[in-house]
Amino acid sequence: MGFLVNRIPSRMLAEDLSQDFWLKLHTRLHLFDGSNFRAWAFQVLRNQIIDAGRKKKPSALAEALEPIAGDTLHDEREERTRALRACIKELPEPPRSTVMAWLSGRDYQTMSRADDVPMGTVASRMNRAKKQLAECVKGRLS
Repeated sequence: MGFLVNRIPSRMLAEDLSQDFWLKLHTRLHLFDGSNFRAWAFQVLRNQIIDAGRKKKPSALAEALEPIAGDTLHDEREERTRALRACIKELPEPPRSTVMAWLSGRDYQTMSRADDVPMGTVASRMNRAKKQLAECVKGRLS
């Protein structure tokens, strides 16, 4: 627990991660190769901390689409949606088809198989597209 508390700003989050860690450790015990259990366990915990940090950060696309409080919330949301749709149409290929597949509910693994590319390539395309879309939407709304 001390390892988590020193690396996570919120004690409550650290406690949640600790509980999740023990559950994950138990469910992944079959993956342990028998060498150094302590090192393996700390690697599982380290990866969990990294994952928690990633989940906490809003994506550039989410920030671009974040609604603004006010009387015209509905109109602003519609304006953002129109801007996003226009920006998606302007994306080059293959990022545009990757975004469209993601919006239709496909996961990275499915897209990877369909395009016959590594999952890292799909993730890179999505990351690049999110940044481009965020800038485009921001520019259209300025």
